[in-house]
Amino acid sequence: MRRPVNTRLDPSLFALMKARRRAWEPNAQGKLAVLRRLGQHQNSGLLPGLTESNAEQSWNEQLFGKVLGYQTLLSHDRLPFHLKPKSYNTSGKYDDFSLGFFGGPAKDVVLASAELKGAKANLDKPQTDKAYGGRTAVQQAASTAQEIANCRWAIVSNLVELRLYSLDDDTTAVATALLPEVRSARELAALCAMFDRRALLGDDGDNAEMKNALRLCNDHPSMPVGPKPGCYRVVFRFTPTQEQNFPLFEVEGALRKMTRPNGSRHWDRPSNFDSVDFHPASLEDGWVALDSEDGNKAQRIAMSTLGEVQVSRRRSLNGGEVRWISGPGRTFELGTEVVQRCHAPLTQHGAHEGIVTAELREVAAAQLQAKVDLLRTATNLGTSPRDLLTVGDFNWASAAMPSDAVCARCLCELAIQFRGDTGGVAFDPAKLARVFRGFPAA
Repeated sequence: MRRPVNTRLDPSLFALMKARRRAWEPNAQGKLAVLRRLGQHQNSGLLPGLTESNAEQSWNEQLFGKVLGYQTLLSHDRLPFHLKPKSYNTSGKYDDFSLGFFGGPAKDVVLASAELKGAKANLDKPQTDKAYGGRTAVQQAASTAQEIANCRWAIVSNLVELRLYSLDDDTTAVATALLPEVRSARELAALCAMFDRRALLGDDGDNAEMKNALRLCNDHPSMPVGPKPGCYRVVFRFTPTQEQNFPLFEVEGALRKMTRPNGSRHWDRPSNFDSVDFHPASLEDGWVALDSEDGNKAQRIAMSTLGEVQVSRRRSLNGGEVRWISGPGRTFELGTEVVQRCHAPLTQHGAHEGIVTAELREVAAAQLQAKVDLLRTATNLGTSPRDLLTVGDFNWASAAMPSDAVCARCLCELAIQFRGDTGGVAFDPAKLARVFRGFPAA
């Protein structure tokens, strides 16, 4: 299914990047208002009647300045600014605008080059003007960007569709967005995750999220445990409402407090969910993770210096069935325990708040069968129609909502996506919360 924003990034990584925008966005409604105006101008015929030259100045300021957070030349009283129109390169070509760091004490750096076309333009159709040599708009954008030293990205748009290409592979878009279709806070978060200043520039270029995202593999501590044939994965993710900046040694220290040493490489979890053999902690890009694996079973507990917590587990699909509580449910309970035992002490107070998201992966055609704690009118058996099921964003403030309640909400939301003839599997959230309260206490 084509959504307003699509990407070829790993779904869990995309979800992590979206969660940051949902948790840390102070002006979602104001940005959505800008996108609504764009849609109104498209529907009224105003935008299709304009050339890119007529529209680009205002379009750049509204979309890249107000929605995606880039400083333009006159939008702020500080340098550097991040969007520069009409940059020429050594071959005499010029783009419509560039993204990077401009006007500061250091030499200008271009990290993305953009090509704009009118709203009626087909970005994949060869252009008839002789100046373009039969190239498509995408090919034109990539060709211009490749002439710029250190440039990483080519952006191409017809003012309605927005695409991002990596110069390492300019044949398949890293991300695409249909701007007038972005109407909700979640869709806005997806758009910003792929195209905003944090994604493409970061603070200094080297820490840009998209730069790092394309090179991540399953071994990276921010990624869930890796897949395995005949298994499914469940992921629990917490993103604090306030972005943190914890030192790495404190993050690793907090995770170590989740375990106790028993030999050189063995760590027993105090809550006695599992007695597992943890590998040495891995550390990269501000993330610390503890991994364990035993055959098909695997688990990763991870935390970032920004205060994010992610717990993922891999379990066997025994007979094609997702076990209703021992798989997803225990992962959620473990996730909330990690948040409470690691995150809260680092913030120097016992309460914490943020958003929770969760996923089931590799579950196409898998069944979920529940035997207890159902709503009276619900079916107890359902089949997943998709390989990836996602839930969230659930707001969780520990002072107002017990961990068992947020765990129950996650599992209820996943269960309803396992469909039968009369609807989805529907647990009773109040009864399910009591099941979680029966697990060993932290």
